[in-house]
Amino acid sequence: STTGAPLAFGGISIDCRSLTGIEDLDVDGQEAFVTVLPGTPLGALKRELQSEGWLLPPDPTSTPDCTAGGIVATNANGPRSLIYGATRNWVDAVELIDGRGTIAWWQRSRAEKHGSGFSFLSNPLDLLCGAEGTVGVFRRIRFRCIRAPEQTTGMLIPCPDLATAVALVSQARRDRLPASCIEGFDATALEAAASAEPRLRGVQAALWVEIDHPSGAREQRLSTWEMVLRAHQLDADVAIITEASGLKQAHAWRHRIPESLNAEGRRLRDHGGTKLSTDWCVPVSQLGAAFGVVDDLLTARGLAHIRHARYGHFGSGHPHHNWITRNHEETTTMKRLIFDAATQIQRMGGWFAAEHGIGKLKRALAESLIQPSLLAAAREARRTFDPHGLCAPGNLCMP
Repeated sequence: STTGAPLAFGGISIDCRSLTGIEDLDVDGQEAFVTVLPGTPLGALKRELQSEGWLLPPDPTSTPDCTAGGIVATNANGPRSLIYGATRNWVDAVELIDGRGTIAWWQRSRAEKHGSGFSFLSNPLDLLCGAEGTVGVFRRIRFRCIRAPEQTTGMLIPCPDLATAVALVSQARRDRLPASCIEGFDATALEAAASAEPRLRGVQAALWVEIDHPSGAREQRLSTWEMVLRAHQLDADVAIITEASGLKQAHAWRHRIPESLNAEGRRLRDHGGTKLSTDWCVPVSQLGAAFGVVDDLLTARGLAHIRHARYGHFGSGHPHHNWITRNHEETTTMKRLIFDAATQIQRMGGWFAAEHGIGKLKRALAESLIQPSLLAAAREARRTFDPHGLCAPGNLCMP
């Protein structure tokens, strides 16, 4: 966890590894509703649904390791949230044991319109998705699934620099080019991935794009991209990936980036160094400006020399900045810079926590950037369902 949310600093930690399995799959036309126990591994669940022709869209980087309950508790995102949105969009119902010991079935309204005041009155699941365990413990979860796409095509687009990659992302979103994900990478991130994909060595920046489409529609979908790539003089070196094995390899090198950077940070811990990261997002039109904000702060504070990787969900205006600090001094200074940068990002219409949540480590940042009246309302909601503070103490806003 990048925020410390699942760690228990005292109290009781609940092991859900035996609470696994699919209880029911109910097909309703072009949708299906699957009921699972909270410890069900997400990767295994997605593979089982895929074998039946169904897609559960949430695809966090931790898909091989995380659980059904975990993605609801954190409202997990992933590369394909560009088109499918976060986990909350796919949660139909939850059976919850709250902090009072009350067991209740929380159901999302399936009506197309609601006019009942606060949104959580008609869709109470909005209180649970992303609550990081502070309201209660899940007993079972029902997800909504859709038909799996007939085909997926991938594109690896090398770029001469990060600015070109950002410009291409902005145009792709502005022109509404077909894409289920648009991931971006700078040279440092690509270097971290190169052990899994040698052709990335020496590339200064790149985009990875996936397009879901019906069988036979590949050429039509790609043609819309070809015109834009030609205008940016990027069409010559694009690699088109159509085979499942090639897509799997792309996912492997994409996931190698955080693994490699995390390992690099761990090796420096004895000297006070580590890997520090951000989770903010901005409107896509502000992506280039947001990179500039960070670069200016690094230069002004004499930190431009620190190893710095930028990668992630560029198509959603959501890059991950990773820094490898070498000692206590760099670590302390970088933490202050991250706090100050998040404040500026917020002023640009962005948000400081896009997908990793708040947990314990970002609580001070949340209390600085969220309106006090809204924090007070969140604390009151938490006290309503957990009056004794038993559930996930230390996460989000303290009661």
